Amino acid sequence: MTAAAHPADIIIEGEFRVVAERALSHRASPNTRRAVARILCWNAIFVGAVLVIPHLIG
Repeated sequence: MTAAAHPADIIIEGEFRVVAERALSHRASPNTRRAVARILCWNAIFVGAVLVIPHLIG
């Protein structure tokens, strides 16, 4: 193996990795989706409580 061939192998390998990463489809994990749904649900509950409680008290 010569010194000139080695950097070329690294460049080719690097280009392959970029193409391979772009080709993959990034989909959200089911656990991430559940966590987002849980956070949005609790936010809706708290916003509803902030809007309804003053009407019940006043």
